Amino acid sequence: MSSSNALRIISSQDNHDLLESDGASESDGLNSSDENIVRSSIKEFCALHNEMHNLRENLIAMGVPTQTLTVLIEMGFNARTKEQEQLMLSCLSEIGGGYVEESVKTKFQMQLQELTNLEHDMAHARKIARELGLSLPALNALTNMIRQNPGDGGEKVVNSFLAYAIAAEIPMDQLGDILNTAQEKPESVLPVIEENTQDEGRSNRIALIRDLILGVLMAMALLWMLT
Repeated sequence: MSSSNALRIISSQDNHDLLESDGASESDGLNSSDENIVRSSIKEFCALHNEMHNLRENLIAMGVPTQTLTVLIEMGFNARTKEQEQLMLSCLSEIGGGYVEESVKTKFQMQLQELTNLEHDMAHARKIARELGLSLPALNALTNMIRQNPGDGGEKVVNSFLAYAIAAEIPMDQLGDILNTAQEKPESVLPVIEENTQDEGRSNRIALIRDLILGVLMAMALLWMLT
């Protein structure tokens, strides 16, 4: 694919409309019926990052060092609860001059648990995106570009990045295929109800495909819980 063709493909995408809001408080998930898998993945990544950022800022404002907070979250993520509690109490004691108020401890524990849960949600969202065939490095880079440029939703920096890639004569031969795949909508896990039931064979095939999809998703969920 030539650079001019690549530019036409890129310019045809409404990059500014990629996200409705960088500060979305809730995640739309990867199963949104009206969006392609890249858009829904990016929205979920951004929403989770925003929630984690706000909680981190709250705890850092309490006096928790950034590196200590990162270690505490990592301990919670890996179910090292005893070590996490010891480090938390040590940190709070240092902040409180040797004394830990019960209300401060409770607040800290709640927000730390929320952060741990969000880290699990992010890991799960990335796992799903990877299983859908998406490139996590590309998604993470695009997510960072968008989040770090809330004014225009990352429009300028993303366009600059793509323009520089073309100017550097990086081959764009795969762009069309990747774009076609990225624009596909994620398949719904909900049962498909056919209004026209006259074609019994077709209905049976749909039911079989539905059951297969549900079976695969249940198996994936079970494997995720066991790992």
